Amino acid sequence: MAADDGQQRHLLDDSAEKSKNTARTVIKAFFEILEKLRSDQELIYYALCHLDGILEDARSRVTHFIEIMNHFKDSVNLIKILIGFLQNESSPDNRNRDIASHILAILIESQKKENEAYMKDSTDFLNWL
Repeated sequence: MAADDGQQRHLLDDSAEKSKNTARTVIKAFFEILEKLRSDQELIYYALCHLDGILEDARSRVTHFIEIMNHFKDSVNLIKILIGFLQNESSPDNRNRDIASHILAILIESQKKENEAYMKDSTDFLNWL
């Protein structure tokens, strides 16, 4: 992003619909990197750090992630993307795996309150562990 930290925070915390859409687009783009890119470990690390930072800076931002997963027309199963990433991650460095697991745990916990449909993915992940 070409914005400084304050501008990025404002974008993620602003309740205006335009800001919400931009925040969701950014989050979806980072997840697209996780879903489609396997060879560039540094870019994957960058995407994971940003996703984790979005959540750690303010846990209330998990609503953006939940809204992406529950969108009536254009939903994206972020939990499934993270599970797939973890199952296919073969790097000897565990940092990407650790961050992805942390994000996944937050999403599973938050989604549990919102939508029972994601419980199968969550249960499958726990069984995989």
